[in-house]
Amino acid sequence: MRFWAGVTDNAWFNVLSQSAPDEVNFWQPRGAAAYAALEPGTPSLVKLKRPCHHIAGGGYFVKSTSLPLSIAWEAFGPKNGAAHRDGFEKLVRGLLTDPTVRDPEIGCTVLAQPDPCQPARRVS
Repeated sequence: MRFWAGVTDNAWFNVLSQSAPDEVNFWQPRGAAAYAALEPGTPSLVKLKRPCHHIAGGGYFVKSTSLPLSIAWEAFGPKNGAAHRDGFEKLVRGLLTDPTVRDPEIGCTVLAQPDPCQPARRVS
C-alpha cells in the first residue's frame, strides 16, 4: 500500500482537529505543488513537529496546486489552520524567504476526510 506523510505545524493541527472540517489545506510556504504525482484517494498521514514527533491524524489526498495566499484564504478559509485571515497570513509570512511579497504563492495540498487520531501513550 502506498501512502504519503507530511510534517506539519502543531498549531495548524490543533486548530483543525478542534473544528472537524470535511477537508483541509495542507499548505506549504513556497508555491511548488510538491505532491502532484500522488493519485487522488492516496491515504495521507500528518506528523507533528517537535516536541510531539508523532503521527497525529490523516486523510485522503485530493489535489495539489499552487495559489496566491489571498485565493487560498478565499477557497479554504479556516480550513487553512487559522481562525482568521490575519493569523493565516502571519503563519505564511513567518516562513517566507521574502515576507514583503504582496500576495505570495503557496503550495496547497487538499486532504479530504481528515481524522485526528489519539497518539499512543508511552509505557514506562
